[in-house]
Amino acid sequence: METDSSALATLFFTLLLASGFVALIVMRARPTQNVASLDSAVLFVDDVIGGVGEDTCVCLVLSGCVRLGFCLQIELKGGITKNAWVKCARFERADDYQAVTGQKVWITFWNVAPGEIQMGALIKSPLKRASSDAGYAGQHKM
Repeated sequence: METDSSALATLFFTLLLASGFVALIVMRARPTQNVASLDSAVLFVDDVIGGVGEDTCVCLVLSGCVRLGFCLQIELKGGITKNAWVKCARFERADDYQAVTGQKVWITFWNVAPGEIQMGALIKSPLKRASSDAGYAGQHKM
């Protein structure tokens, strides 16, 4: 009888472990709602506002979805790419801190000068989360 209970316990723990792995794979494969993958979110520069010594405000037209507080990779003039943390944004809709396909969004960058950004340049998002910036949604004033 001891062998049967030991075998049953081993079988139970093996099934439990296997179901945990399956659940982990399913969760990782599922796209996170309202968070763009690097492949699905491509942003196009529509307008660049800013001056010397100011943060650069960029109007982007989105193809995909982006959340505030991510690091965006910007293609600059001459084909150079640069990472920029999203500081704040103003959306056309009253969404909390997300923008969706076809929507224009104004984003202010900390470390990109207006003259560096190529009009129509590609911006890919997100590279990684910058959670400290998440509170700035909708607070940008131009």
